[in-house]
Amino acid sequence: MATDTENVELVVDLPASLHRFVTGAVKGSGAESPQDYIRKLIQEDRARRLAALEVELLEASKGPFIELAEDDFASEENICDTLARKRAAAGRVA
Repeated sequence: MATDTENVELVVDLPASLHRFVTGAVKGSGAESPQDYIRKLIQEDRARRLAALEVELLEASKGPFIELAEDDFASEENICDTLARKRAAAGRVA
């Protein structure tokens, strides 16, 4: 298994229209290559998701205890969805 500092290859097949979009976006984004552009998009998406998780955790900490199971931590997205659902079920704004 690769470590966080080790690069692994991910091959993605794109339709021609998306390939043209990415190629054009690379030129306007300052990225050096399509790989750099997509890496940047993934990093930005991850940062957005982590920020959303932080907001959900802060909101959850303001109210009554919400029990979470180990499976709720399977992914960052699961945690946000689970907290929002459980807060709504407890009558709190999600």
